[in-house]
Amino acid sequence: MRKLESELYKFIPNAMPFNARIPIWEYIIQADYRLGWPDYNGVEAPFSKSYYLSHIARRDKRDRHGKTRFDYFADLGIPDKFNDEYHNLVGDKKPTHCAVNMVFNAQQFWPHTHVHQETIVYYPNIEWHNKWGGETIIYEDDGETFHAAVPYMPGAVLWLAKGVTHAIRPPSPDAPMYRYTIGIFYD
Repeated sequence: MRKLESELYKFIPNAMPFNARIPIWEYIIQADYRLGWPDYNGVEAPFSKSYYLSHIARRDKRDRHGKTRFDYFADLGIPDKFNDEYHNLVGDKKPTHCAVNMVFNAQQFWPHTHVHQETIVYYPNIEWHNKWGGETIIYEDDGETFHAAVPYMPGAVLWLAKGVTHAIRPPSPDAPMYRYTIGIFYD
């Protein structure tokens, strides 16, 4: 596979060892999801095909076990079990939060950016075929010109520089499962 990287992004195949992927997969398919993002409450949001089903894991509120939602991801090895290439890229920065996106076919997604955050996208599905779609589209700095299409590859990580405009391509109707991603954010 040729390298997929530029100043805007870097794709790291097999960033998570296979034996660590199974517990992550089992956790996310049983997690509680809510419609949309807590930072956007536009009147049209609940009626939009682009509205995500998400599971947000922050480091704030603790549950009856004394853990934050983020602690459960840390217990599963996110991000500590990612390979050396990931750790060389991110250094000693600590993530502020993460979010699991659950995407199904026929959803529409618009280009967006995380202006002040570096972002890591982890692809946790255990199985995925190219014919199922689900790529991450990366745009040039103008936010409109196509730069790259990064394939959905189980166990891979995609690093996005601060402010990189990107969008999700939903799975095709042939995909027998949801397309999950775990976004890990660094302020």
